[in-house]
Formats: sequence, C-alpha cells, structure tokens
Amino acid sequence: MMKKPKRIAIIGIDGAGKTALARKLLKHEKGNKTAMIRLAKYDRSNKVFSYAGKFFDKLIETGEKKKSPWMIAGGYMGHDVLFAPYRLVKEKGKEKVYFSRYPIYDIEALSEVYAKGKLSGVLKKVLKFASGAPKPDSVIFIEIPPEIAKRRIDSRAARTGRKVQSHENLESLIKMDKAFRGVVEKLKKGGTPVFTVDALKR
Repeated sequence: MMKKPKRIAIIGIDGAGKTALARKLLKHEKGNKTAMIRLAKYDRSNKVFSYAGKFFDKLIETGEKKKSPWMIAGGYMGHDVLFAPYRLVKEKGKEKVYFSRYPIYDIEALSEVYAKGKLSGVLKKVLKFASGAPKPDSVIFIEIPPEIAKRRIDSRAARTGRKVQSHENLESLIKMDKAFRGVVEKLKKGGTPVFTVDALKR
C-alpha cells in the first residue's frame, strides 16, 4: 500500500501570497519527493485538467455577470470536484505536498461572499463530500491586512493582465479574512497544527 504524503495546506485571502510561499518552501526542500498543488487550471502539463479548470472559471465569470449565485457556486464546486483526481495524480510518489489553497477551507470563506442562507449550507456540505480532500497534517495561515492584499491584487492585474474577480474587492476581502480566521480557530480547537505567518514580515 502506498504511503500517503504529508499534506500542508497554505490558506489565506487572495493576495496573501499563498503560491509564492509554497514555491519558496518547495525550493527550500529540494529533491523530487516534494510537490506543490494549485488549482488544476494552472497545470499546463496536463491539458485535460487545465481545460476543465478553465471551463469552471468561465462558469464563475458568467455567474458573476448574471449575478447568479448558483452558477458561481457551480463553478467553484466544479473546481473542487476536479481537485480530487488531480490531487491523486500530483501526489503520486511524493513524501510531502504543499497546497496553495485548500478546497474545504476555501469554501468556508467564499460562501461568506457568494452564498447566504440555504445556499451556503448546501454548498458547504456538497463541497466537503465532493472535493475528496483529506484533512491536512498541518495548516499555514498567511495573515495580511485586506487593504494591502487588495493593492497586491490590483498590482498583479496591471502587471500580468489577469482579470480581477468580483470577490477581489475590499469589502469581500474583509469578509473572507474574517471567515478564514474563523476556520483557523476551528482547526486549532480540533487539534490541527496551525502556523500563522505575517505576510509583511516573511
């Protein structure tokens, strides 16, 4: 039976620097027994996962234009369902895996922005089942003031041409920051090791 890798989830609001930190940790580890996992849409080495991820992004974008929370929820749900087989492929033969984002925690924050009432409850239950994401061995929470995260997001958009998503506004970032802090408290109470990193000092 294949030994499962040690899983470290890096969480925080958009603009916190999750992927940048994962890359630094990966570089520090060296060797080929460690991997970093982002959303499948970023994986240019696997066209099937990449195209599917981009399709779900388009669904979210359309939902934002039509102001349809169900369409938006469907897009994020698609990303998380896709995460299950993608994670298994990327984890194969690895001893340690860093995750830039983690579905079961991301949805806790995103539901604060997109989903209210019944939709929020349904979305959380479905995603926890569908993502197939096991509980990580430890979590790194990147702490950053939402105002600075917003400036980073805008700077990145100007530099790369990447479109700023509807939830990447200051009001939503403040809500998501509060939601992530709630997730962190739950994790600590549940016994999961959580390490907090100051984005402005690392």
